[in-house]
Amino acid sequence: MVESLDGRPLGTVTLQWEDLPFWGARPPDGGYVHRLAVRRAVSGLGLGGRILEWAATSVRARGRSFLRLDCLTSAQRLVAFYESLGFRRVGEATVGGLDCTLFERRVGPPGDPIVPG
Repeated sequence: MVESLDGRPLGTVTLQWEDLPFWGARPPDGGYVHRLAVRRAVSGLGLGGRILEWAATSVRARGRSFLRLDCLTSAQRLVAFYESLGFRRVGEATVGGLDCTLFERRVGPPGDPIVPG
């Protein structure tokens, strides 16, 4: 949870270390973002990108190389947002009847600078 100085929630994210429904069984080389949300009142101020940078740093600190996420294929503004942050499309999945696009971004091994896209 990201909060303002007066304690109001501004954003949230869940970072997982596996994601079987969307990504299937994979080697332990990534971290998986879910439930990223930013309060509309602060939309457009870069908070979503900063949350994803925190996630990338956390993934790299754990010795993993990729930050992965998914979104509805039909959510074109969100797709464009992730691509603008250096994520690349690497696949598709249908989960619960919803078509999703899978994205990943290399974050490098520990000690290396974060490598966008």
